[in-house]
Amino acid sequence: MLMTKKLKLTEEQIPKIEDANINYAFKRIEFQDEIKKLLPPFSEEIRLKYRTKAQAMKDERDKEVKALLTDEQYQIYLKKRTD
Repeated sequence: MLMTKKLKLTEEQIPKIEDANINYAFKRIEFQDEIKKLLPPFSEEIRLKYRTKAQAMKDERDKEVKALLTDEQYQIYLKKRTD
């Protein structure tokens, strides 16, 4: 709901953004489950691999969200995401 108000989403955008958020949430859960299966200590190579994978997931979500928003809404989204 906060995203809906802050970005002034249209009725058409709301379900699409919700779907993007839900898809990302499930991917994060799967990602976290994958990490939990690893046994410490983690090598720098493993850390880098998973850091890169996490960033790729965020980038994919941002790309999906950007396609659903106006330029103005996307700039607000980026600003709020980093606050």
